[in-house]
Formats: sequence, structure tokens, C-alpha cells
Amino acid sequence: MSTPAAQPILTTLTGSCHCRATRYVLRLALPLTAHAVTPTQRSSPADKPCVYRCNCTVCHKAGLLHVRPASPPDDFALLAPRDLGALGAYRPRGPGEGSTAFFFCRTCGVRCFSFKGQGEVVAVDRAEVGVEGDGTVEVWRPEKSTWTTEGMGKCYLSVNGQSIDWGQEGADLRVWSEEGKILYLDCLEAGPDGRERPRYERPHEGGCY
Repeated sequence: MSTPAAQPILTTLTGSCHCRATRYVLRLALPLTAHAVTPTQRSSPADKPCVYRCNCTVCHKAGLLHVRPASPPDDFALLAPRDLGALGAYRPRGPGEGSTAFFFCRTCGVRCFSFKGQGEVVAVDRAEVGVEGDGTVEVWRPEKSTWTTEGMGKCYLSVNGQSIDWGQEGADLRVWSEEGKILYLDCLEAGPDGRERPRYERPHEGGCY
């Protein structure tokens, strides 16, 4: 008799850059679920937690493993620094509100997350983000009131899975790969019409496992 699959539970994970100047918490439904790919789908699902690799030149050269929580304003909090200006930022499409920023630590160079949208500094309960002590602590997070996944102004947050702190239950990246839970996107072409459907079996041309 086969063992029933474990039901995903919203789990809080910690992550950081190598020197720990950048620290965050991420809530992710674990164990991961491999979502069905629709015939017309060309990108990752916007309303479901998803882990994927992209074969575009930016993500491939940076070695990013994208981890997208279901609701970034609720599921991601940056503990340090609270001012994004303290981080380096690479914007492949140039400066402006409509461009995605790939943030990196100015000390060790590790890229922990990329973001497009508005953010805010808010006070949250320390227990909610795993910080010791009583009362509240200030964190940066995506602004919930302006968050949208529709239209040209859609927001975006992706955590680099390789910056998740090692040793946390359910966050073994080897298992994610071995169980076929990593989706592979084809974003190497300039436009969506030239892209192949996402798949779990094998990276697209120009990508990697």
C-alpha cells in the first residue's frame, strides 16, 4: 500500500546572504507541489507557490533558483536591511518603476531576492518573523494595498532559493530537484510567442538543472 502524500503546510523559513547583512523570512507551503501546466501557459503561476529555474541570460548567469510565495505581501519580510537603498540593485531594463530590481548585498554580493512594485516598512509581531523577544519589530515587505498580478503594472517578488538557510525541514534543495518539483521556464526568446511551455522534466535550451 502506498503512503499518502503529505499535505502542504505553510512553513516559515529563514534566509540570508553569505555575510548575513541581508536577512529575511519566507513562508512557503511545504512539501512543494508540482502544479499542472496548462496548454497556453508560458510563465510561472502568479497565485500559487512555485519554484522554478529560468533560462533567460540574467537568471542563468546569476544561477538563480526562483522561489515564488503565493502572497508576497503576507509571505515575505526583509529583516535587514529595512532600507532597500542599502542594497545594490541591477535592473536589466534600466531604471524606472516598471523594471525589476535584482537586489544584492554590497558586502558579499549574494542576490537574495528580486522585486518590482512598492514596498513599506511595518511593525510586526516578533514571533511572526522568528525574532526573539517580546513586542514588535520593524521589517520591510511588499506593500499589500498596491500589490497586483494583473496588467502591465503587475508586481513581482522572487526569492533566490539558494539563499535559504540550510538545515531547515522541508527546504532540502536536493529533494526539490529529485522529486521533480522544480519547474523550468523558457524565457530566452524576446517575446512570449516564441517560448515553449513550462515543464518539470528538463530545462529548456540555454538553461540548467
